[in-house]
Amino acid sequence: MLEGLDASDESVVRAAAQEARRLSAEREAHLFARRADEFLAALET
Repeated sequence: MLEGLDASDESVVRAAAQEARRLSAEREAHLFARRADEFLAALET
């Protein structure tokens, strides 16, 4: 999914998505938390 990015860039994107997921869950914004989960899962492929 993140073709063309080096490992450092990918780490930044992953950390930002994880933080977005954490904040969304904390604020009970379940739709955004689910979207962050789906994005993170796509990064794994």
